[in-house]
Amino acid sequence: MKLKIIFIVATLIILLVSKSNAQWTVQTVPDPKNNGGGFVSNPDKILKQTTVDKINEMLSYAKTDTMPIEVAVVVLQSIGSKVPKEFATELFNYWKIGDKILNNGLLILLIMDQRRVEFETGYGIEHILTDAVCYQIQQENMVP
Repeated sequence: MKLKIIFIVATLIILLVSKSNAQWTVQTVPDPKNNGGGFVSNPDKILKQTTVDKINEMLSYAKTDTMPIEVAVVVLQSIGSKVPKEFATELFNYWKIGDKILNNGLLILLIMDQRRVEFETGYGIEHILTDAVCYQIQQENMVP
């Protein structure tokens, strides 16, 4: 009986570990626009739901009352050995973030196992969110 319980517990742990180490692809990352109209994709539950709600609230306010920028925030445990910058560009294009004419999209991608943060911007906002500005935001606000 004890052996059976140990086997069941070990199986559950293996299942949980394999699920938490999922390697996402561009096609499998859940698009927040299709899941309730939010801005955050957090499929590995790395962020607390209260944090997701706060980010969604802030980005909803920013989209309606300031510059018309469409933002997506994606937090993933792993993309395997894929290059985060390339993954960000592919995901940005796959989801078609931003208005087609204004080209005003912004993707903020966090890859936890590679300890990487990537900003992918549409051409319409590159003059506002330059590479230098994005780097400064990362270093001053996200890394700490």
